[in-house]
Amino acid sequence: METTRVSQEVRGRVLDRIRAALEEGDEAKALRVARELQVRWKQAQDRAEVQATLYG
Repeated sequence: METTRVSQEVRGRVLDRIRAALEEGDEAKALRVARELQVRWKQAQDRAEVQATLYG
């Protein structure tokens, strides 16, 4: 399977959201952001696999 790359800008935005939540003392919010990222990443991987199967 091919390695998926995420731009540094996107990574930075997500990390900024997590850091901001932690600075506010809201660990639950930081975990929600991290889980949201996991869900979106999984969806993107699933779509890529389907496209690879359909279009080679």
